[in-house]
Amino acid sequence: ILSLVNKDIAESGGNGTIGATITGNIKKIITNEEPVNFIGSCVFNDLSANFERAFVEFNELKVDIDFDSRTTPSIIFRDVRGKMNGGEFVLDTSRKPGIAIIWDKQRGYKIGEFMNIALNVKDCMIYQPDMYSIIFDADPVRFRGNMDAPKITGNITIKKGQYVETIQSLIQNLLSSREIGTKASFDYPLVKNLELDVDVVRGTMR
Repeated sequence: ILSLVNKDIAESGGNGTIGATITGNIKKIITNEEPVNFIGSCVFNDLSANFERAFVEFNELKVDIDFDSRTTPSIIFRDVRGKMNGGEFVLDTSRKPGIAIIWDKQRGYKIGEFMNIALNVKDCMIYQPDMYSIIFDADPVRFRGNMDAPKITGNITIKKGQYVETIQSLIQNLLSSREIGTKASFDYPLVKNLELDVDVVRGTMR
């Protein structure tokens, strides 16, 4: 299902259960005169998702969520944990993390503010084949803002990194006065207007 929802997910799997009560005036909901009322929960186990273009693969994901349209946040994360490219991450649930859901007659539903979302990360890796690889810890990183203008703050420790560039590419970049290196794929909605405020501790780089 995830592969159908998001074209950037090359493959996905897992199992879960959803229980929900949905109420409202069907005619008014269809014409966007009033929102649907919903309350319930869902639990997913052993989820996996491969974002092939971004070279990011999630495995062994466990997600436990409550949702209630009458509350803020409307989506509350009870537990989120799993692996990203071999490393582990877990959501800090001590402060009721969640996401607001906003509705209005003109635009319908929209994902609102991230609330108290903080991730602890250990030995996660980001990479692009034949260009770079970085293994890092984060303790923690916090997500604020919203999908249109997310903000990430926190502490990141680079434990190990490798950067590769050919002589031909290096000379071309120098002669063209462009910054040496490579750009990540930042055309995803979540990172298009991303604002970062993180402290980075450098470990082993080569």
